[in-house]
Amino acid sequence: MRRAGEREHRFATHPATNIQLIGLEPDTAVDVLNLLGQAGYWNTVLLPSTPRLDLAEEVTPGVVMVGVGAGSTVHLDAVRSLFEARAAAVRVIAVSPYPSLRLRAAALEAGASAFLTLPAERHELLSTVHVIAELHSAHRELSRLKSFPLSTPVDPAVAADRSAHAETTMLHRLMKLIDKVDGGLGKHSRRVAHLAARTAAAMDLPWSSRSALQAAARAHDLGKLVIPRSVINATGKLGYGDIAVMRSHARIGANMLTGAEGRLVCLAREVAASHHEWWDGGGYPRGLKGEEIPLEVRVVSVADAYDAMTNQRTYREALTRGEARKELDRGAGTQFDPEVVAAFSRVLDEEVVVEPS
Repeated sequence: MRRAGEREHRFATHPATNIQLIGLEPDTAVDVLNLLGQAGYWNTVLLPSTPRLDLAEEVTPGVVMVGVGAGSTVHLDAVRSLFEARAAAVRVIAVSPYPSLRLRAAALEAGASAFLTLPAERHELLSTVHVIAELHSAHRELSRLKSFPLSTPVDPAVAADRSAHAETTMLHRLMKLIDKVDGGLGKHSRRVAHLAARTAAAMDLPWSSRSALQAAARAHDLGKLVIPRSVINATGKLGYGDIAVMRSHARIGANMLTGAEGRLVCLAREVAASHHEWWDGGGYPRGLKGEEIPLEVRVVSVADAYDAMTNQRTYREALTRGEARKELDRGAGTQFDPEVVAAFSRVLDEEVVVEPS
């Protein structure tokens, strides 16, 4: 029987995913192992935690749940070293008994793909592990597809096409994950990608760039899959702490896509990281400004804002198309690139935007 407030786990598990626990408080570690076992994960192990542990050397490919902060013997420098050395093979979930915004930010900066406060967020555990296990499997599949041996030498163009196909396969897998975990977010992502591609066309970007942008835009909110549902589904105005947690989805999305190389995945990573940057430098997480923000990201920012404004959220009613256009015009030159806003307006003038299936 589920405890009060605990979400039912409806996702297919990855029973063979290697899940390693290290540095968690003893009671938390036992509870996590029990919950994972009940959910069907059988390849789990509790690793001994010692001072000056070298995670990059000790852990094996898979998902690693690392205790961080006061009371843990694992230093965030070890997490950072693991991320830098083996991001393609290992995904990190940082775990702390304390809901510290500073620790959360530090863990994500070190490379974690998710942050859990346990036992307080016990109800988020299985969903988070499912997302990160699927993410690990997607990275593993990409690596396998890119490294598959060829019997004869191939033309560089053919090799590039194979690499692009592998990256597209990975992003499609992540798109399906978004749809499965949060259907509303999946619909939003499809609409944003559709609008972004049309805007790119209005700006005369080449077809290859438009196609890549549409695929990358589908993953712009990937990091939201591991943001607590209490924050995602809040019906009132968010407080300072919840705003900080919500904003962390940009850093998380970039971390999730780190470890995979190639033009398409790198674009998706940049879109995930920077779609809340502002033209005047007032955005987050890095405070980029002007053309420091890639053009493709600036396009997604406008499409994302428009779709958010014209669709109902748990905390507000939707704006009309006309009201949303006025908001975009008002933000041109501050939040948004004025040229992108002008191109987006041309798209809206052409015809009624049809939601993609």
